Amino acid sequence: MSFTAIAIIIARLYILTAPTANCSWYGKEFHGGITTSGLTYNMYEWTCASTEIPMGSILWCYSEDTNIWCYVRITDGGPYAVDSEGNPIYPLKKHPTRQLDLAALPFFFLSGGRLWQGTQHIRYRVIDRDITGMPYPGSREVEILNTW
Repeated sequence: MSFTAIAIIIARLYILTAPTANCSWYGKEFHGGITTSGLTYNMYEWTCASTEIPMGSILWCYSEDTNIWCYVRITDGGPYAVDSEGNPIYPLKKHPTRQLDLAALPFFFLSGGRLWQGTQHIRYRVIDRDITGMPYPGSREVEILNTW
């Protein structure tokens, strides 16, 4: 067996054994707002939100539908459960069917330009955790709730 064949087998195993996630995207209504990490959200950056993966982590994301992959950095918390009108339910809880919220750019890229589909199924791997030393100010959502 050649080295190339072995490399292809290893690459396929790497992809097929990666965890899966149902992800959505968030864009204009949040553009320019402050994220949980304290950074300004930009829908045209390679970022995403997660309730389980630490801030600053780099994810490798792969769409089996389009055979496209990219890297994104966790800079926000979410996705969170919403009511029938799309408003967050307080206290904030993890979304029951989605694990990641991608910024508009990486979602557009991974979906092959189909933002209208709203959600997509991807495979992902955590490449590195908190490589930026990004400060995590704690639970920003709890702070917001206490000010009401």
